[in-house]
Amino acid sequence: SLGLVGSEMCIRDRQTADTKIVPFGFGDFFSQTAITHDGIDAAQSGDVNDEEHSGMEFTVTGPAALSFQWKVSSEKNYDYLVLVVDGYLKGYISGEVDWTEVTTYVGPGDHNVDIYYLKDRAESKGQDTGWVDELVITPTTTPPVVKVETVYAYQNVYLRHSLEATNAPSSYTAVGLPSGLTLHPETGLIYGSTNLLGTFTVTVTATNTLGTVSYTHLTLPTKRIV
Repeated sequence: SLGLVGSEMCIRDRQTADTKIVPFGFGDFFSQTAITHDGIDAAQSGDVNDEEHSGMEFTVTGPAALSFQWKVSSEKNYDYLVLVVDGYLKGYISGEVDWTEVTTYVGPGDHNVDIYYLKDRAESKGQDTGWVDELVITPTTTPPVVKVETVYAYQNVYLRHSLEATNAPSSYTAVGLPSGLTLHPETGLIYGSTNLLGTFTVTVTATNTLGTVSYTHLTLPTKRIV
């Protein structure tokens, strides 16, 4: 949940007593009770003009899961509610989007999290704001779990596919990828192109500070473009 501790907005989390939120941008997020997911309170972005943003920033110490509900009412595909972790875009919503749950995982150490409402240079629609509620930080206590899936690739066509994993893996390895495809050892991104045809069974190993788990993870059929 989000709320006020004294005069400061804080996350009431499972990691520490409270995690302080630092506002940034042209209008501060604020706590309000009119529009919420939990029926108690929620943070709402501040009033901003064109080409401005209203954001909140906080630190998550990993390995941990960060989850929250968010909602936006904006000019679709022009004004956005955005999640960024350590400078990398993790998600965004735009237009009329009702409460939606978001979960992202961070590895060991401190990580900077930014959530902000961003406007383009012209026009406003809807309520022109975003909301965040039920923000929870949960320390990771188990080894990684990697989603088992089938990924389709085309012969000599560039592929980018991110492995889906929980519990904050810090490293990945893979056995059985066809030549030309590579697994990034830190991000879990499979990328590249292959000239091979066939179906490949790939075993992925994921590691965090609590252990290493191997999965016969991917069935990777490659097809010829007709």
